[in-house]
Amino acid sequence: MVKLNNHSVTPRHNRPGVDGVTYLEFFYIRNGQYADPYHVSSVHVFKDINKGDSSNWVDAVADSPTEGLIAASAQPSAKMIFTPSSSSRYGVDPVAYSTTNFNNDVSSASGIYRIKEGHYAVALKYGAIFSGTYLDANKTATASGVGAYWDMWAVKDTESSDPKLYINRFELFENNTFVVTEALLLTTKHKLVQKYINKNSTTRLQFQTSHTVNNRAVSQELKSMFNQSVVDNAAIRIIKIKDDRSTGVGYEEIVPWDSNVAINSDDTISYAWNTSGAEVGVYELQVSSSILDQNVLSDKFSLAVR
Repeated sequence: MVKLNNHSVTPRHNRPGVDGVTYLEFFYIRNGQYADPYHVSSVHVFKDINKGDSSNWVDAVADSPTEGLIAASAQPSAKMIFTPSSSSRYGVDPVAYSTTNFNNDVSSASGIYRIKEGHYAVALKYGAIFSGTYLDANKTATASGVGAYWDMWAVKDTESSDPKLYINRFELFENNTFVVTEALLLTTKHKLVQKYINKNSTTRLQFQTSHTVNNRAVSQELKSMFNQSVVDNAAIRIIKIKDDRSTGVGYEEIVPWDSNVAINSDDTISYAWNTSGAEVGVYELQVSSSILDQNVLSDKFSLAVR
C-alpha cells in the first residue's frame, strides 16, 4: 500500500474507489531528467463528461489572460481544487509542498505535495475542503460518482514562461468488493527484465508480474480485475555472490529488504539502484509482495554488474 505521510492512499492505476483516498501523481521530466518546475500552482479535478475530450474545461478564447488554462466559467464545475499551502514556489518555500501537511482529514487534503525531485502528488478525498484565493474559489471535494475524471495541473516551467496545463485522466470505481463461493486460487509470478547492468550507473530494475486465477467457477470478468494493479507491500533484496565461497558465508547482503519501490499500472515492480559503490560481479535479487492472503516471494534472479 502506498503511504503519504504514513497514511494509506490508493494510486490512480490501482482501481481507486469513490469512498477512498485517490493518490494522483505527477512526474515532471526536463531534458531526460526528473526536475522541479519553477512552480506547481494548482490542480483541478473535473468529471469527464465529453467522452474523453477535456477541451470543454479549457479556455480557448484567443488572447484571453487564461487562454490554454482552466476557463473561469469552469470553476464552479470543478470536483476539487488543490494548491500549495502558500503561493511561493518550491525552491523558495519547500514547506508549502511538504507531505507532512497531509493528515488524511478533510481540512488538510487540499494541498500539493512534493514527494521528491520531479515527483508531485495530490490526495483526492471526498469531502475535503479547499478555501483559497485561486480565482476566489472555495470548493468541497465532490468526486463521488464512478467513471472517468481529469486531473489538470497548472505548472510554470521556468520563471519567465507562461503557465501551462498538463492534463491526465483517471477513473473511480464503485468499490473493490466482490464475492466468490470458494477461496481464490491465485498464482503470482515475478520476472526480472535486466540480466546485465553497468557499474557506476543508476538503473531502475524492473520485475514484471503476472497473475493467474486457477478457479474454473470464477467469471472472466472477475479474473480480468487481476490484469490491473493489485500488488501491495512490495520490497526488494539484493545480495552479492562472493567469488570465493570456500570459507564462511558465500554472499554479502547489499540491500536488505527495502520497500522503497514503485509499482506501475501493470504491476511491474521497479527499484532505482545506484551501482557506483558496487563491486563488479554476480548479484542475486529477489522481490516480495502481497496479494489477497498471500505473501509472494519471487524466484531468485541473477544479475551481473560489469
